[in-house]
Amino acid sequence: MHINTALDRVSEVSTGVELAGTAPPHLDFPLAEYALRYARVVALMDLAELDVLVLTSEQSTRYLSGYESFIWTGAGRWLPGSMVVTRDPAAARLVIASLDAGAAGGTSWTACEPYARPEEFAPTIVDYVRKAVGPGARVGMELSPGSGTHAPIGAVQHLLDACAPVRDAGAVLSTVRMLKSPLEVDRLRTAAQAAVAGFNAALDKACAGTTEEELVCAITSTMYQNGAVPSGMPPFLNVVSGPGRYPVANAPASLKPLAAGDTVFVDGGAPARGGYMSDLMRIAAVGEVGADVTAWMDAAVAANTAMRAAARPGVKASELYEAGRAVYEGRGLADFTGTVSGHGIGLEVWERPLIGPHDHDPEEDARLRPGMVLCVEPLLAPVDDGILQGLFCAEDTILITEDGAELLSEGLDRDLRRLP
Repeated sequence: MHINTALDRVSEVSTGVELAGTAPPHLDFPLAEYALRYARVVALMDLAELDVLVLTSEQSTRYLSGYESFIWTGAGRWLPGSMVVTRDPAAARLVIASLDAGAAGGTSWTACEPYARPEEFAPTIVDYVRKAVGPGARVGMELSPGSGTHAPIGAVQHLLDACAPVRDAGAVLSTVRMLKSPLEVDRLRTAAQAAVAGFNAALDKACAGTTEEELVCAITSTMYQNGAVPSGMPPFLNVVSGPGRYPVANAPASLKPLAAGDTVFVDGGAPARGGYMSDLMRIAAVGEVGADVTAWMDAAVAANTAMRAAARPGVKASELYEAGRAVYEGRGLADFTGTVSGHGIGLEVWERPLIGPHDHDPEEDARLRPGMVLCVEPLLAPVDDGILQGLFCAEDTILITEDGAELLSEGLDRDLRRLP
């Protein structure tokens, strides 16, 4: 499925399906929000020639049904959940553990097919698909990169065998989710501003001697005081500082204290209500640093500025990537950049579209459209004599509007932050 063809189809759907019954007491969004989402998913099922979707990921299931539960995080490997999506929403079902029927009934508009024991999960789905759609149904599951399953591999294999041939439908939900509603944008703006508050408050107080863990804790606590909320999604936040730590940027923060001459890499965010995520990145320096550090950070800020200036409807993800890369090429730094300079964001930190060259997957080179929320992060990782010199980036969250882009992460300085 070419992503732009799918986006065209989604954009044509502006009227929701009729969802039977009344909204449950704890549905996260108005019922009309789910009605439009469902109509758009059905439009892509038509395009992909599918009769039924079997969703087994938390985010896709929540997005379409509203079902929200800590079971996903706490016991999901034992008690997975699924949504069976039929063309007629009246026949859609949540397949969930019977002990979580209360959460499902209170947070989702969808009727439930409960199961009692873990080994009953996949057979319950198969039985319901056959009952609702009949034999020979064209079944799709989220199987490709950018999507996936939260179910045990044995259950997934049971579904693949019993419903064979199962088609990959990974692009269906992720395409619909690319175009955020105004209500979703409000959540993402809240998440971004919570992260802005956390970064500002913690970096204002950080100094030599503050540990990486202390900095993470200070950012996190402030985010939860400014709009982040407890959710099935945990905070996504890290700090690394100093030459020995730069190569492990994706490892958890440590007890290492910030030291004079360090640059400090701060990356991540936390969820707002409903699990809508934030993801920002800033760089700080402790005390005096060399002129090369300042030059690298100046280049990173310029690349961020170029990408934000280029972001508008009709621009391809690859063209947005090239806008940032051109800055690094002009300064002789292109060898120190990667092949991903940003991503969509929503219920997950990384969502479609990926902002990169897309030479090898042109079908994924999405044209930007109003309603997309993106993180632009043209990361620079300079190396000298085989040694990583630091990580330099200013990452921001933007909303694509009718005539350009709105900055959702306003209020956070991009320049190298100076710490005493």
